[in-house]
Amino acid sequence: MSTELKTQHFTRFMDFYGDLPDEFLPWMLLQTSDGTQWTIKQWIDNLLALFPRDTIPAKLHLQKGLSFQPPRFLFGWAMSSSVLFKIAQRCNFLPPNTRGPETLKWAKMVLPLNAVLREKFPEIMARLPGYALIDPVMTTDWRYHQCIVLADSYVTGNSKPSQDDINTLKDFLGIGEGSTQALADNQAKWWVDYGQYTWRYMDSREFNAVSKPWLKEVRKLQSK
Repeated sequence: MSTELKTQHFTRFMDFYGDLPDEFLPWMLLQTSDGTQWTIKQWIDNLLALFPRDTIPAKLHLQKGLSFQPPRFLFGWAMSSSVLFKIAQRCNFLPPNTRGPETLKWAKMVLPLNAVLREKFPEIMARLPGYALIDPVMTTDWRYHQCIVLADSYVTGNSKPSQDDINTLKDFLGIGEGSTQALADNQAKWWVDYGQYTWRYMDSREFNAVSKPWLKEVRKLQSK
């Protein structure tokens, strides 16, 4: 759907989002140093250059219904598919019939990941703002990486786990040990989601139906 804010929605949008840092406002509201309007590609390139980072602004939840939705940001460890494969194999959340990194299906890893973490760390998972995910993220030059996600801005805004909980999960996953190397010096950071990297009109119900049908099983785990 459209990535340009409609004129009739401008006032309401700015009333709610007007205090965001300029670099997080939609591309059509900003100007370059020479006074010309940004293109959407310039805006995305600039956004990607700000990440990874330790914090993001508030208010970046997925809004209910049809709305001009913000980009989605994910907090966790970004890595190559080969590193994710090693971690999933070692920690027992690799889906059956996964022969190697090239056959990884990240959506099918979410349920076994949550099951393993809830069994090993029930108190941490009870404190987790949301649920753990596996989801692709994008870095500068539009590069694709896998990410073990502990917080999702669409669900939890800018909340993230405590540093103690992050360190405990990092140690369990073996991130930073030997060849198990993640991006950003093996630190959990905020990243730009690979699929939702700009403002756009989108219905939250459509997003959830397409992107998160597998979370029904995860929510069943949470209710046990």
